[in-house]
Amino acid sequence: MNKVVTSVVAALASFAIPFVAVAPASALTPLEISNLTQTFDCDTMSYTNQGVGLWDSPVDVLLVNCDGYYLGDQDNTGDAETEDGTVDSSGTLLVNDVNELLTLSGEVDVYFLTDPGANDFAMLAARDIYDMANPAGSLVVDSAGTISLDPVQFTIGSQQDITDENEITIDGNGDCGILAGDHIYTIQRFHVTIAGQYTFRVVGTDPVSSYIQVGQYNPISDPMIALYDGEFDPANADSAVEGCNDDFNDLTIDGYNWSIPNSQSDADHVYATTEDGTAIEGHFPVFTADLAVGDYSMLVTTFDNLSAEEWANGQHGEYVWEAGVGTIEYEVWGNPVGIEAVDEFALASTGVDPSFGLWSGLALAGTGVAITVARRRAQRS
Repeated sequence: MNKVVTSVVAALASFAIPFVAVAPASALTPLEISNLTQTFDCDTMSYTNQGVGLWDSPVDVLLVNCDGYYLGDQDNTGDAETEDGTVDSSGTLLVNDVNELLTLSGEVDVYFLTDPGANDFAMLAARDIYDMANPAGSLVVDSAGTISLDPVQFTIGSQQDITDENEITIDGNGDCGILAGDHIYTIQRFHVTIAGQYTFRVVGTDPVSSYIQVGQYNPISDPMIALYDGEFDPANADSAVEGCNDDFNDLTIDGYNWSIPNSQSDADHVYATTEDGTAIEGHFPVFTADLAVGDYSMLVTTFDNLSAEEWANGQHGEYVWEAGVGTIEYEVWGNPVGIEAVDEFALASTGVDPSFGLWSGLALAGTGVAITVARRRAQRS
């Protein structure tokens, strides 16, 4: 085939290639989670309320540096035991070894005590797994936002905005809690061609969320997403919000109140499996928004306030982690041809038919080829 024709065909074909979202590797299945090492370190997790999902019961949790502490079962379920015996409500089962396995076979709240009569030291809550139905519509986008080692940041909130524990709400939306201060972030743009309802939800993080793998803290364990009308303006992160969420464990979705399993013994842990077998946790956000035709920017950040410098150094206050790139995997559900992820927004229309420029350019290219051929023939004569 003539090279000019080949180039034209290739150029036209490129316009017909649809957006294909490639699923990242950050989402996990229950089987994959069951192979993770769960570690509760009494030296670093004091006065915490840590959860562990019963993805594949029973679950073993390695107790590290817990020797000398006593274990108690709040409800005397008999669903927790070590090699030394079953944990009961008396709180007298002593941890004898620096490394000791705690086996959890059902829903149970295990308390760690400095002595049988002491105040609660910490709690490890084992929780059952719930089923979460897929959102309405089709899965349109399955992708991830990447937070680089040197990310951009924005600042949100002021002293007068702060409520409990420094938490504020984005654009006054009660489902969108976030800590006031600096936040690292990345942006994903979307273009909506058909108005309607679209659902956005987070289904995984890399590194693995510490709410899913006990003992593996990373700030992206508690992600936050918000959708903005048009371009995201970091100087005005509290306006033009079309939808947002921090935790689905406070929401009612399709008639089910996810705060019900979240209310057990004040344990802030909810575990679920989606219809396609993805394991998710209550600190992952979900929201549905009615979107008009137009351009939107999705902010992908963390609930915790965290500066770019702290992220790069792997330390925020008392929390330390291995610094590196982080990803937050998300899905978009709705009309399969109504929304697409884009790198940049298209330029505003100038009133000129864009196909005119394409075909004019091709015509000029053809003219140039004809002129060149004519010149070469003239040179030969």
